[in-house]
Amino acid sequence: MTVPSDYERAVQTLDESLTGKLDKQILDPERADVGGQFSPDLGFAGSSTGSSNLLAQLALAYVTPESRYFEDDGILERVQRAAAFQRRVQRPSGLVDLHGANFDSPPDTAFAVSTIARVTRMVRDSDATGSDEVESALRPFLVDAAEGMADGGFHTANHRWVIVDAITKVHELYPREAFLKQIERYLAETIDLNEDGEYSERSHAIYTNIVNRHLIGASLALDRPALLDPVRRSLHSMMDLMDDDWAVVTAFSSRRDRDSETVPVRGAANFYYAARRDGDERLAAAANALLEKGGWDRGDVAMQLLSYFARHPEWRESNLSAGEREETFSREMADSGIWRLRDGGLSATVGTKTKNVVSLSYGNAKLAGLQVLSPYFGGEFRGGDIKFEDGGASVSVESSYWHEELPGYFDPLDRPVDWGELERNARSVDERPDFDVNVGVERVDRGLDVTVSATGGLSRVPFVVEARFQSGGTLSFDGATLPAPQDDPIFHESGTLYYRNGDDAISIGPGFSNHRCSDPPGADESGGLVRVLLTDWSPMERTISIRGGSWFDLAGPEPPVGPSTGFVE
Repeated sequence: MTVPSDYERAVQTLDESLTGKLDKQILDPERADVGGQFSPDLGFAGSSTGSSNLLAQLALAYVTPESRYFEDDGILERVQRAAAFQRRVQRPSGLVDLHGANFDSPPDTAFAVSTIARVTRMVRDSDATGSDEVESALRPFLVDAAEGMADGGFHTANHRWVIVDAITKVHELYPREAFLKQIERYLAETIDLNEDGEYSERSHAIYTNIVNRHLIGASLALDRPALLDPVRRSLHSMMDLMDDDWAVVTAFSSRRDRDSETVPVRGAANFYYAARRDGDERLAAAANALLEKGGWDRGDVAMQLLSYFARHPEWRESNLSAGEREETFSREMADSGIWRLRDGGLSATVGTKTKNVVSLSYGNAKLAGLQVLSPYFGGEFRGGDIKFEDGGASVSVESSYWHEELPGYFDPLDRPVDWGELERNARSVDERPDFDVNVGVERVDRGLDVTVSATGGLSRVPFVVEARFQSGGTLSFDGATLPAPQDDPIFHESGTLYYRNGDDAISIGPGFSNHRCSDPPGADESGGLVRVLLTDWSPMERTISIRGGSWFDLAGPEPPVGPSTGFVE
């Protein structure tokens, strides 16, 4: 049996994805949204991503000779209806809406335009019967939309580069001086990539992939190879932040993917393009893995790949090399505040600006985060400054409170105060000392030794070290094994506790449990995670051994239980 080439697989994915969408296109001529893609959440056809992707897939399949829908008259009719829908939903500005959020929206228009314009270029270059007719149907929407974007703005950091890509693609097709002027205004801000290769939103499950896709697109449409430099750095940084199973660290994201467990398959085509263009074996390994883990199931990835094959037709004759990534590395990411370790199946992260100061995984066993908690004046504790040490790192854990004058108590004003008012900012404060909390991490064989200390502050204040494991699996301790409970905490009193998922496991110990204060005000919602609590009183200094490995290799002699340095009730 002949194995299909990368190009053939991309065409197959396009066809399969489109086949699954055909019954979602509204064909009833009595409906106002005829031609669009029906959204069950909205109850009608939305005007941005869903319908624009459908239009692009219809048009691309129609002009692709290897597609089962090539020069299909029924598909051509659907293209016309979809294009007419996109035209009808444009506002006088040329822009479209994202229902439920943004209206008359340049950035949401950009998401639609970048997809449609990419395919329009391929339609223009096609010899398919009716390709001129297809381009004629798409052009009015694209030109008016680009004019609207050239006179508009944005909301979030990634929007800038989506808009740049969208306008550049239209400018490549239908040049306008106003288009180029707006492009240069955005690019003058410089790309928001730090020294460690992270974009400012740090959203590696979602928006990092979006930025890379659109910077590649802008680079090609503008013929500016320099725009690929941040893409390369970002892709390699993402690889540093991927575990052995290719799931990427999301603990530091400022967007909705924060703390998600995600293999970033939507970014597979970004890795593919950079790997083939540069002959980069490391990026090739990521591209192949992400495609096999779900990229080949996504129509948007297929369309992106096919656009690269259109610009590099010689790539159709061969496949991307298998590639290879290193088995072991340790990286200090000073600008991002991260220390990252990977050793075979073991991955670990120590970082700042997050409650999950330490995380560790081995295969299917994942410690999503190690947090420090205390009910002390309702404070929250997040990683602050990080210091890199030989074979490890140390993070000062900063406290924040519901009022900037805490910890303490507000003094009386000695005058009348209006009903319902406390005028806290006008009061002097009876202060209490804050804590110095530190998490020190040392790399050891098969894992980490983590030392948590809480000094200063007041004595006899309860502290909690919470280990938050992914749901599923079992817990084993004191000779017993039970399904790992979600939400309700387990107090780890002594010895070594094992979290096992399949043949993979993580051990943590020695346990200590000197109080039952399990949910301080600053604690995160459990989110269905498995919560293992180690509790003590201030002043506190505890060293916790965390190891990862196969269950049969890891379950061995328990580490010794040391005495508490704090108050025992």
